[in-house]
Formats: sequence, structure tokens, C-alpha cells
Amino acid sequence: DPDIKIVFLGGSTTECLYMEEDQRFPYLVGRQLESALGKKVNSYNGGVSANESMHSLNVLMNKVLPMKPQMVVLMHN
Repeated sequence: DPDIKIVFLGGSTTECLYMEEDQRFPYLVGRQLESALGKKVNSYNGGVSANESMHSLNVLMNKVLPMKPQMVVLMHN
């Protein structure tokens, strides 16, 4: 049960498909915040290649909001 939940939504630049999972920036943000705050942080990477803002808003309203995250980061190019 985390103290903080952060969800990252966006396209391929958020997904970071070709990077190792522990090198993707949504994961690294969670680990750095854990170190800085001394709290358990779960960061979720909801990036999907070819997504547009419409897709991310759909996911936000139908999947992410029921999770009750403390923060959502929306990133599209």
C-alpha cells in the first residue's frame, strides 16, 4: 500500500518501449521521490505508442481516476 501513487500517461516518449524497465523515466521518478521523501511511491507507466491526448484522457477518466492517484502526468509531443 503506497503512500503516493503517480500515473504517467502519454505516447511513445512516455512509454520508452526500447529501454530497460528500470531505466524508463516514470520508474526513475518514483525511485527518486522515494529517496527524497522517505515514503513508498508507486509510479505507473501508462504510455502507449501512437496514443493521442484523446486516448490518454479516456484512460485517465476510465482507469486512472478510480485508482485515486495523488498525481497524474500527461505528456504528449
